[in-house]
Amino acid sequence: MRQQPKLSKFNAIAPVALICLGGVKTALVTSIAAIAIAAALLGGLHSQAYADSPPPKAARASYSTDASQALRRYTLQLLRILSAPDANHWQRYRHAIAHCAAAPTRLGEIRANNEVSPLDATLIALTKDLCADLDQRLEDARTVGLLVNHPEAMSGYVLIPGQSNEYVHLIDHLGRVVHSWRFQVTAHHAKLLDNGNLLVGYRGDRSDYIAIVELDPDNNVVWKYTTPGNVLYLHHDFLKMPNGNVLMLAYGIKTRQDAIEAGANPDVVPSNGMRYDYMIEVRPTGSEGGDIAWEWSVWDYIVQDFDPTKPNYGDPSEHPELIDINFLVETPRSTPRRAWDWLHTNAIDYNPVLDQIMLSPRNHSELWIIDRSATTEEAAARSGANAANGNTPPV
Repeated sequence: MRQQPKLSKFNAIAPVALICLGGVKTALVTSIAAIAIAAALLGGLHSQAYADSPPPKAARASYSTDASQALRRYTLQLLRILSAPDANHWQRYRHAIAHCAAAPTRLGEIRANNEVSPLDATLIALTKDLCADLDQRLEDARTVGLLVNHPEAMSGYVLIPGQSNEYVHLIDHLGRVVHSWRFQVTAHHAKLLDNGNLLVGYRGDRSDYIAIVELDPDNNVVWKYTTPGNVLYLHHDFLKMPNGNVLMLAYGIKTRQDAIEAGANPDVVPSNGMRYDYMIEVRPTGSEGGDIAWEWSVWDYIVQDFDPTKPNYGDPSEHPELIDINFLVETPRSTPRRAWDWLHTNAIDYNPVLDQIMLSPRNHSELWIIDRSATTEEAAARSGANAANGNTPPV
């Protein structure tokens, strides 16, 4: 059962029964009956939701009974907003701000009259008390936007891609949106480039990308790369390298028979086979497309101790530079579905000083370091512990 919030002047206001208002003078309590009468004269509280009740229009310039009626209606609306049961504190305060912003004008109209009734005086005091610290209460109850900003925080910008949304926002360290990109398709991941452009992954019907696109700040397409056929499926992460090429994380698919021939345990290989992680470095050509300048595949680093008649046979513990294709066989989570997605790499990064690439296969709970200086042929060439071909083994 949801715990009831503590009683306060903002979340437990009942104008026609009992008003418990911390910080309001004792005289306010004695005016409850008058407020109830005023509410009855006004026809009671409106039944519409407070979101549909904007601040009332300014009373007529010439003060009359209408001004008092408007003040009472205004105060009751404010009370109803702050006591709404279907809104959290932040929502209440945010809606009440609009009413409190109009309060000086409203109170000025009442004070302009020489015959301010005791009830009007009470409502003025009540309104001032309700609105006095509303800004601070709004900040204290904030659940969205900038919540913490200590002096030690570094000044700069934060890029917020809306996962599986059609927008990306760039905010400053004060939480202000300084720029936004919107797309006609769903974007899943984005990176801000040094030149101010945005590198973003466009998502299709599945989790992989249909294209990696570079956009300028005006949303114009500078460069676009689409997946070459059904060979590679781009997913999760990508980055712009110092040489201008784009490093992309992808996966390929091996059939069930291919996986078994590579030494996978048939008991855990699903009918749709196994997918394996892949990396490609694409050299852009013009405004669309590019040439694959370098690639690296997990499938070139398979080891297995399940079937000695199959290639890649060996003791995985003696080959830390290789990847056990049956790693999930001895884990509690080794279901056919997990065997299909046995790697699930989430991120890649590049160190230009060491010319090395790091990738993080989630299901292995490991980080692998790959030597980018090895050519594609060298990276694919299996030679003992791969020490001879210059390819740093996965760690």
